[in-house]
Amino acid sequence: MDSQGAPEIIVWDRSQISWRSGMWNGLYFSKAPQTSTYARLYEFQFVWNQDEVSYGVEMKSASTISRLVLNETGIIQRFLWDQSHQNWNLFWGQPIDECSKFAMCGQFGICQRDGIKVCSCLRGFEPVTPDEWSMRNTSGGCKRTRPLDIRGKGSGCVMWNTALIDIKTLAGGQDLYVKVSKSELGASSKKQLKIIVETISIAISVLLLCFVGYLFLKKKRYSKKDTTKISLPQNESIKDADLPAFDIDTILQATDNFSITNIVGQGGFGIVYKGKLPCGQEIAVKRLSGSSSQGFNEFMNEVMLVAKLQHRNLVRLLGCCMENNERALIYEFLTNKSLDFFIFADVEKRTALSWGTRLEIVTGIARGLLYLHHDSRYNIIHRDLKAANVLLDEEMNPKISDFGTARLFQRDQAVINTETVIGTRGYMSPEYLREGEFSVKSDVYSFGVLLLEIMSGKRNQGNQNLVTDAWNLWEEQSILMLLDEAVESTVFTTELLRCLHVALLCVQGCPDDRPSMSSVCMMLSSDSLVLPAPKKPFTWRSIGGFPAGHHLYEASGDQLTITGIEGR
Repeated sequence: MDSQGAPEIIVWDRSQISWRSGMWNGLYFSKAPQTSTYARLYEFQFVWNQDEVSYGVEMKSASTISRLVLNETGIIQRFLWDQSHQNWNLFWGQPIDECSKFAMCGQFGICQRDGIKVCSCLRGFEPVTPDEWSMRNTSGGCKRTRPLDIRGKGSGCVMWNTALIDIKTLAGGQDLYVKVSKSELGASSKKQLKIIVETISIAISVLLLCFVGYLFLKKKRYSKKDTTKISLPQNESIKDADLPAFDIDTILQATDNFSITNIVGQGGFGIVYKGKLPCGQEIAVKRLSGSSSQGFNEFMNEVMLVAKLQHRNLVRLLGCCMENNERALIYEFLTNKSLDFFIFADVEKRTALSWGTRLEIVTGIARGLLYLHHDSRYNIIHRDLKAANVLLDEEMNPKISDFGTARLFQRDQAVINTETVIGTRGYMSPEYLREGEFSVKSDVYSFGVLLLEIMSGKRNQGNQNLVTDAWNLWEEQSILMLLDEAVESTVFTTELLRCLHVALLCVQGCPDDRPSMSSVCMMLSSDSLVLPAPKKPFTWRSIGGFPAGHHLYEASGDQLTITGIEGR
């Protein structure tokens, strides 16, 4: 431990530093924020006064055996003894990647382990030796592109006036402000700013005029067409959704007359086709099956709900078509298909979703559900959240889709009852399966199952074996055994532990025990938040049968199956 200034733990390789923990900030060592999440197992003890500087841990349970070692390669590792298997399990280690190494990117360089180029220069800086950087030798660091005069005094923070080294992006880390030349930030004079504002204003005005003209011509063209209209349910109108209407000729041209070669998916109530509009925009057309009477209600439900929803993690509905006995929904086209295409595939496809990408997908899904439950114009329960209903754009951003079975609820409405249970086995909450009761906590349960699938790369089968396995591994403190082997080399144990903890909180049997999606988002984004202990989830067999009169409509990926459920 280096006791000069603020103490930190340092690993030396002879006369060179190979790793350091960062300074103690009152809660944890700044370069190892994940240590604050281990409060369930042991308590940190840190003393820093004029007489003593020391650091240690005390195990909270006498039955927990732990050892901390520095191995021959310079890696600090903490192991926990697995009594049932009689072996040591790796619980924590540093350094674990290139960015953990000391001064990997030199002065004013920053290390980002998710990027293709591990090292880059801070904004306002450039490599000292560009030729060496091109050869991946970044130890020379970076220099300012323009000189800087420092004036004034800082207050309430630490000021550093020399070269910065050992910088790393870190989940749960602290903010770092670097002063650079004003010109590096793209600052403009008042005259330049005025020109920019005026240019943008003119451009927006032109676009608005074009859009209004397009809507006028479209409405005029559509009103002249002699088409066969489909009768809508009483008190429901397509106009209420304020959604653009596409004529059938446009849809047929875009999809090559619904060519079988353009099929990209099949939901419970119809087939999804890829298409391209005359303007070049790619679309996805969800065509309702003509033989599905049940599907018309889902069609109208999706039209009335999704048209009003706007969020980056929800698929965007562009319009609909109701003409010549055709009913179709037109969505934005997402190039990377659905999440299940990757996480339930072979190792090569699963490897395409790195651990960092999976965390981003989990966070995006959570934000999308939070919007549905709390922040949208309508408060909505999705009721069929699953991997197949999460689509991925070209940057692997997730978008929740398929709102055919979604339901509105009032803000003061806690539970809704139904005699028709609609959803997918393995994702449905126990109270929904058992009593026909659903709420926002039903979606939370589905999210918990989906989170376990994303972590493990395994599908939760009808007997709920994945949920049971996850609980058993949690109890045995063998969480690494749950992880998908395709991402083992890129995962942080602390992140895996937190994700499993959140998932088990979401799949608890009692709805009141499950967190809200706002709490889930906080849990996933904060390494310092102390999480409550999860309770043992229900298994499939403990749920029992269904009340008399209840029916299960299960929308599978291949077909719609309607199953009559016998009473208990």
